[in-house]
Amino acid sequence: EATILVAEELLACPSGEDVVTTETQSMIVSAQERIEYAKGYYDKARDALQETVLVMGELAARSSNDGEWKQEKEDVCFLATMVMGVGETLAAIEEEHLDAASSPEPVKKKAKSH
Repeated sequence: EATILVAEELLACPSGEDVVTTETQSMIVSAQERIEYAKGYYDKARDALQETVLVMGELAARSSNDGEWKQEKEDVCFLATMVMGVGETLAAIEEEHLDAASSPEPVKKKAKSH
């Protein structure tokens, strides 16, 4: 959960600004690296979620009490929702960058001379 929270916070920081500590204003992540760091944390969280779901499925299959895993299932569903939200935000950012890179520069018209 902590990993996806870090990714969420990095994405919540203002675009174009370095991520700094509030106490000392020390830089944690530069503005240029912010999205890449968020992607890294997202990837780690997604991988951990997949592994957790696999292990929980194996444990639940061995359990005779269906209600035993109720809270854990709710927690995993909440975490999956968080991971999905960060993934959607990253996809939207990626799409914006691709659109900006593929759109041609506007052509400036020359002023008419009399």
